[in-house]
This record gives sequence, structure tokens and C-alpha cells, in this order.
Amino acid sequence: MKYFQIFILSYFLIASNPQTDTISADTQTIPNPQCLEAFQLKIFQVLDRGVLAHLCPRDFPSYDKDAFKSCDLEGDIVYMPVKPSENDYVDDQKISLFEHECFAADGVYTYQTKLGTKRVRKIKVVDARIRSL
Repeated sequence: MKYFQIFILSYFLIASNPQTDTISADTQTIPNPQCLEAFQLKIFQVLDRGVLAHLCPRDFPSYDKDAFKSCDLEGDIVYMPVKPSENDYVDDQKISLFEHECFAADGVYTYQTKLGTKRVRKIKVVDARIRSL
């Protein structure tokens, strides 16, 4: 009889605990396929409506404690648009995304230099997770 009472008590405790419910398929997330490998960038020029930056390679061997040095050496140049009212970035600023964020390609940006016209990848910050179907 004692074991039966413990069984009944355990059943009610488990049934009343919402954390034991299974996760429904519509709340599961998967990695966003749009995400680029890099999750850091180093700004080298602030513009009125965005920033030009080096997208930092993820697995570049660095003998220095400053992992951002690899950005200048091996990083691709990218443009990230920023609203003028939110653009408080500065030259040489280092940006690291949160774990749930990533950079995604968003077209091409064209600008003029002394050497002529340059075209670079335009990027945006997106959620690194998407809901699975």
C-alpha cells in the first residue's frame, strides 16, 4: 500500500510539472542557412548611412591575443547599412555578434574611391535560428 501511495504522489507531481511536457515541433529551431561563417567585423570607415568594415575570418590562426588583427589581413570588405539616427559607430571599432545573431548577405554596395568604383558585399544582422517546419 505504501508503494502505491508513493506511485500516485509521484504521478501527480510529474503531471503537474509543465517542464516535463514535450516540445512541440513548431517551437524547435534550426540554424539559419543564410548565415555567413564570420561573426565579427572591424569597422574601418564610418559613412553617413552605414559602415565599411572587414568581415573577420572565423578560423584564422592568430599568435596575438587580439583576434581582430586577422580582420585587416584576411577579412573581406563589406558594407553594413545603419540608420543615421542609430549610427554611433567609430573607426576601428570591433563588433562581435551575440550567439543568437549572424551576418547574412544582402546584396551589393557600390562606392567611389580615388582608384575608381568598388563593389562590395552588403550585409545585415539576422537571427541565427529559424523555426523548423
